[in-house]
Amino acid sequence: MSRDGRAGQLSIWVGGALAVAAIAVITYALWLLRGRDWMGSVLAGGTGLLLMRGAVELFRPSWGE
Repeated sequence: MSRDGRAGQLSIWVGGALAVAAIAVITYALWLLRGRDWMGSVLAGGTGLLLMRGAVELFRPSWGE
């Protein structure tokens, strides 16, 4: 793998890690705002899963291009 290829792969991992960290913070904040009840946990978890799905799609390397 070339040097540029490794740098690109590293930037994808760093971007993905930052996205996951941001999702964790947002999910925790929503959980706190909803009063820590079971419905708040469900809403926060669902929102976190949707955001994580978007992050995976955004940072997925495009194979074969």
